[in-house]
Amino acid sequence: MLHHGDRILPEAELLAAPGVVILLAEPGAGKTALLGSIAERVGAGRVRASAFRPGTGGSTLVVDAFDEVARIGDARVLDILHQIRDAGPDRVLLSSRSSEWEEAKTRLVGDLFGVEPQVVQLVPLDNDEQLQLFEHLHPDWAFHAFADDISRFDLHHLLGNPEFLRLFAGAYIEAGGHLPSRSNVFTLAIEHLAREANPNVPAAGAPARHRRIAWANEIFAKLLLSGADGVAVGDIAEDDLHPQFETIGLDDDGAASTLSTKLFRPGIAANQHEPVHRIVAEYAAAQYLIGLIDDPAARLNLSRTMALMAPNGVVRDDLRGLLGWMAALGSQAVQDATIELDAYAVLSNGDPSRLTSASRVSLLGALSALNADDPYFRRSDRWRTFRASGFFTPDILGALRPMLLQQGEGHLRELLLELLVGSPVVTDLRPELETILFDAHAGIGSRLDVLSCVLNDWTCHAFVPLQVLV
Repeated sequence: MLHHGDRILPEAELLAAPGVVILLAEPGAGKTALLGSIAERVGAGRVRASAFRPGTGGSTLVVDAFDEVARIGDARVLDILHQIRDAGPDRVLLSSRSSEWEEAKTRLVGDLFGVEPQVVQLVPLDNDEQLQLFEHLHPDWAFHAFADDISRFDLHHLLGNPEFLRLFAGAYIEAGGHLPSRSNVFTLAIEHLAREANPNVPAAGAPARHRRIAWANEIFAKLLLSGADGVAVGDIAEDDLHPQFETIGLDDDGAASTLSTKLFRPGIAANQHEPVHRIVAEYAAAQYLIGLIDDPAARLNLSRTMALMAPNGVVRDDLRGLLGWMAALGSQAVQDATIELDAYAVLSNGDPSRLTSASRVSLLGALSALNADDPYFRRSDRWRTFRASGFFTPDILGALRPMLLQQGEGHLRELLLELLVGSPVVTDLRPELETILFDAHAGIGSRLDVLSCVLNDWTCHAFVPLQVLV
């Protein structure tokens, strides 16, 4: 299901009329799977924006991952859009991470194609859909027991994202049906994916799973930093976006065995292998880079890593997810550096609950400065629903309170109120939330967000009559 303005559309309506559709969603929400399904239905091929070439034609063009073209530059984005228009399709479907798409690009698409693009956002899976996906993936396990276990760590809010559900379910099964801690969830998910997926590979003498994970972490880091999509095995499969596996620089002949695990999926061409999902690649690459940064003998230190990720002090759009995971997994020095570079990327990617108290206060300050400089910093990501579970704790409320009461335009207060829904600190913020709710000048959006906060807080269920919004 998709949001289009105030309407909810089934995916079939995307093909009901000619024109241009721009699909925006958070990482892991299912953009690629949806476009692949649509492409198969209409007999078209799904192609990555970075791999689009003249001659890729047809009545319907399905072009995925426009956000990844950001690593090449705006000129390449414009060039690809011109090529798509010149191919003369009747219908075009584009996708991008919402955080990397600007309104200016929507206007550019409209000007180039001479039509008003439809901008749609994926609706998160509801409980019934989560149940169906889980039972499809793991029919021998009980969804409700899984959901209860995930809820112990306040991660159930993320199950509406298909990729997170898939990863958490893998971690749950890897742990034997009982997750030991929140911090181990992604580690267990990676271990589950790293199990040998090819039954024809002999187990005797095969590399240990931790070795395959280490190789995959290194491969993912090098692919992300270089802007490549995957690796190729053999000369014929090699192209600009798939360097030969032998050139990656791994130090063991057994490293190729990691390509047969669920950490990788087949590329579009034969003998090409790509990360199973960008979220997995970002988490694994962050582990590898943090390991190098923490190793005094390694040549790649913190300053050099940040220079690679943020030329001229601006983070490459395609690496904002990696930056968020590095903050979540890194030391205080790493957290300080990443927050200084891109505070919103740190909050909206990875796991901001892992930040230290000092870093969370610093992040709030950086967001406040960002809002003052660029009030609409969220871009199209304002349509995205994400959770920062565990980020808000009593020790940062002193920094949070004045930000909630601060007047003025911008996305920041709305963002903070959205993230506070379901947080245990809502009770402590009751005076500030009451002030916003009863302020007729606060704006209906902010007041409705406050109402969501208090209605989700069992201690406040009777404190506000609905008439205050009339």
